[in-house]
Amino acid sequence: MSKTAETKAQRDQQIVLMRGLGCALIDISNETGLSVSTIKRTLTKNKTAKGELSSEALAEARQRVIARVVNDEGLRLLTATTVRAALVLTDRIQVEALATLDVLSKDPHEALIRARALNSISNVVKLNADGLRSAVKISPQSDGDPDEELPEIVVRELTDEDVAEIRRQQEEEDVAMGLAPAEVDQSEVSHD
Repeated sequence: MSKTAETKAQRDQQIVLMRGLGCALIDISNETGLSVSTIKRTLTKNKTAKGELSSEALAEARQRVIARVVNDEGLRLLTATTVRAALVLTDRIQVEALATLDVLSKDPHEALIRARALNSISNVVKLNADGLRSAVKISPQSDGDPDEELPEIVVRELTDEDVAEIRRQQEEEDVAMGLAPAEVDQSEVSHD
């Protein structure tokens, strides 16, 4: 087997392994430096689906990933990639926030929807940054304790009552911002 064919076979094996472990296409792309379309072609050719590897292959791959990340260079690479992604997202959020301000006077309802989406994305970026800071013990810019535990995130299914409460709060926000007329309580209306 030629050196090029051997390298391509190793690359294909890495792609198949990562996908079999459940890695997202974008993560495989970042790791290998290949386009997502090239990765998709390789996976199709090798008939590989997300998360379908055997437990032995999974254990072996985990050991390789841990070994790669544990060394200083691997940790620097992981940190740099994560920080770079956060910076790109932060720049995009700022651009979108400015665009949302432009939309505010033209279509307040659209601006409110965009602002809520930007708020959600901002929270994800902050949680990622906090997780990275905790994982590599980077001190935060504030006077807080660098070893401070991250808050526990509780994920639960919303009940019908929860959804109704969220909608009520959103309607109140819409009224407060002048996006919707205030409902008049009929019991308070005087009948002369």
